[in-house]
Amino acid sequence: MLRFDGKTIMILGASAHITEAVELAKKKGLRVIVTDPDPKAPAKALADKAYDLSCMESEKITEICRKEKVDGVFLMSAHVVLPSYYRICSALGLPSYGNEELFETFFNKRKFKDACRRYGVDVIEEISGEALDDPEKLDESVFPIIIKPTDSASSRGITVVRSKENVKKAVEFARSESKTGEVVAERFMTGNNIGVWYTIKDYEVSLGLLVDRCINYEKDSIWTPYVAHMLPSMDTDLYIRNTDAKVRHMLRSLGVRDGVWFCEAFRDGNTFRFYDPGYRISGVHMYRFLDKINGINHMEMLMDYAMTGHMGDVDLMEHEDPYLNGTHNCLLSFPVKNGTIKEIRGLDRISGMEDVFFVTPLLAEGDSVGKDAVGTLHQLAVLIYITAQNEEKLTCDIKEIEKLYDVLDEEGRSMLTKPFDIDEYNRIKAMNS
Repeated sequence: MLRFDGKTIMILGASAHITEAVELAKKKGLRVIVTDPDPKAPAKALADKAYDLSCMESEKITEICRKEKVDGVFLMSAHVVLPSYYRICSALGLPSYGNEELFETFFNKRKFKDACRRYGVDVIEEISGEALDDPEKLDESVFPIIIKPTDSASSRGITVVRSKENVKKAVEFARSESKTGEVVAERFMTGNNIGVWYTIKDYEVSLGLLVDRCINYEKDSIWTPYVAHMLPSMDTDLYIRNTDAKVRHMLRSLGVRDGVWFCEAFRDGNTFRFYDPGYRISGVHMYRFLDKINGINHMEMLMDYAMTGHMGDVDLMEHEDPYLNGTHNCLLSFPVKNGTIKEIRGLDRISGMEDVFFVTPLLAEGDSVGKDAVGTLHQLAVLIYITAQNEEKLTCDIKEIEKLYDVLDEEGRSMLTKPFDIDEYNRIKAMNS
């Protein structure tokens, strides 16, 4: 581990999931400053100094960095903060792993699709904006469709639309979650939904993870959060054979020199159609599997970059193994319904299970889940990271966790939505093999 004794790092944000970054910075000998508008943000208690300031206020943060003699700026996973992060780094002459153009390309869904088309990477077909303005022009055969903002993250503003009558409402909802007011409509895909993660170091592009992303749809109109990420994906062989080289070429051609890039895609026959990219650490911290199994820690690599302009000394090609050394893995999550949490059950026993190597509680007793959280990642109560030696053991682990875990409201009723169906997943996987 690289150490930076006597140096100071600014970490943008101080929410619960950033406490891990503060702890890592401390291990590296860094003096840690955080900034977050919430005076009670959990990571503030661990930092050497904290400011009650939004991460979007780049000019004020830049002045603080000058005053505090900051040597590096670190951003965890907040997509909307990337432009501010870049402005701060540029003003201070400090390393930023991406530039303004790249951050915009991977933030704006329409610009991303244009880039994909230039380099032969397949994307989901779009519905014209003119038709959205006048839904009567839409043929019923195009439904169902997805309507979403071009510039949002955390699954905000997304609606599954199954008829003309609901188009205008979905467009209004998407625009309400967009800073630019721009929306995109796409064909609703039903094939296997995968996520891909790449690590890039000095233009070397390494495929780290291929993940099956599993959703339970409880309401047609709501895009519900994922209940499980299964890895490696059942489509790993097909993806590597048909698509991997095109994506690597696109990233190099766009000038991605360093960082972490991930994206979702749907399998459509033998084609993978991409949408919704991210150029950062993902909000669900999938790098934990890479760190546990292959020894690649995205958080540490990006922190080293913040302090040196280089992503450490890890040999990516030596460590690259999207098959994860033959292990069977799951990131299990539990969305909850509206209400106030009175009691959470089962976490102590779950944390002690042999194959559970990390647990991240996202909601606590006393927290309230409002209607604005429904359909977003803010609806998730916990993330549970599991690695097992075979499929049978992983299946047993998931079923045991689902028996143990519960979230109760003030009336003693369970707030959990429909759980992940591991038996159905295994059935589909067997059919595809």
